[in-house]
Amino acid sequence: MENKKFKLYYYLSIVFISCILISNVVASRTFELFGFQLPSSTILFPISFIVGDVLTELYGFKNSLKVFLLGFICNIFMVVTFMIINILPIPETLQTAEAFKTVLSYTPRVLIGSLTGFLLGNIVNSSLMILFKKLTKQRFLWIRTILSTIVGEIIDTFCFIFIAFVGILPLKTMLLSVFITSLVKIVYEIMFTPIVYLIIHKNKLKEEK
Repeated sequence: MENKKFKLYYYLSIVFISCILISNVVASRTFELFGFQLPSSTILFPISFIVGDVLTELYGFKNSLKVFLLGFICNIFMVVTFMIINILPIPETLQTAEAFKTVLSYTPRVLIGSLTGFLLGNIVNSSLMILFKKLTKQRFLWIRTILSTIVGEIIDTFCFIFIAFVGILPLKTMLLSVFITSLVKIVYEIMFTPIVYLIIHKNKLKEEK
């Protein structure tokens, strides 16, 4: 990789992986929006799809896939670390032990749902970006980013909710959760589209000079 050309690539990779890791830590803390309970990760996780769009548009599918896989590996490493921490002996003087255990614990279903949704959602999002780029002859960036994100976000949310909560929550509740959570994430993407445009346009101009 050329250092100058891929300088932004490294920065975007850091932002992407940071969003993934932080989102998984805060996901269990919900907040209320218009009467619906949403995981706090809804605030930060959509940024990973936005960054994924920029990575795919500027550096191609293979280079963006490297970042997705690295994020996947970092996620697993984080979870394994949390599991080890939770089984370490607890000092009697540590009064916050149970609180730490609650925050840093993952049930197998939640973990599998989270990792599956993350990987499939981002790969599909990136693949569609490349497909739409060819079909539109590199035009209509805003359509490409929004459409690919809609599909990617729905797949990610669907995988997570159905793997983690099937048999626990009613089907109607799960479908409604998929719809509301995906909708919030998609609105997030639309709001950030001008910033995506600016970053991509600015860096393409640099390459042409």
